Amino acid sequence: MEVEWIRQEEVHDEGIALALGERIKELRKEHRWSQAELGELVGSDSQRISRYENGKITPSVEALIRLANVLEVSVDYLVRDGMPRKVVRTGFLGDSISLFLTICC
Repeated sequence: MEVEWIRQEEVHDEGIALALGERIKELRKEHRWSQAELGELVGSDSQRISRYENGKITPSVEALIRLANVLEVSVDYLVRDGMPRKVVRTGFLGDSISLFLTICC
């Protein structure tokens, strides 16, 4: 499945894309992953991860969700300055949804 992106020209505030890219790069390095490894984990490639990190393109909402899941943070933390960092475990949400469906349905 191909993940779409938004070209930098479509983003009104260039600082947003760069700040997001810096946050992605910081988190990737904390996990000690290469751009290629992160790309593989989110269903992309190293060139796209590089463009995210350098603020050349902005990830789509779907790509942001994948990045946040793999990097174990909230989407809010990725895209908003001043948001507290909360570790989000990938399996937790799925487990919670499964439990909810079991109880209610």
